Amino acid sequence: MVDATVALVISGVGALCFISLYRAVVGPTAADRVVAVGAVTSKTTVIILLLAFFMRNSLFLDVALTFVLCSFIATICVVRFLYESKTAWRDKNA
Repeated sequence: MVDATVALVISGVGALCFISLYRAVVGPTAADRVVAVGAVTSKTTVIILLLAFFMRNSLFLDVALTFVLCSFIATICVVRFLYESKTAWRDKNA
């Protein structure tokens, strides 16, 4: 019973992940894309943690933690790049 429930939840989160991935590709602004990529990585982390529970393997916990930390650093780098490019554009046109 628990196995079927975990499989159903993984399928649902996977479907939501694809919806967020669509927003990351189509998003009208860069901020929408950054938020959508953050949502995709959060949902992927949930899937990894559910697989860790389902397979009873604690190694996946380390993988999920590493994945979240890399995602956080990437998000900070992208936001900083967008901020600096916007500031440089503003200084150039002022």
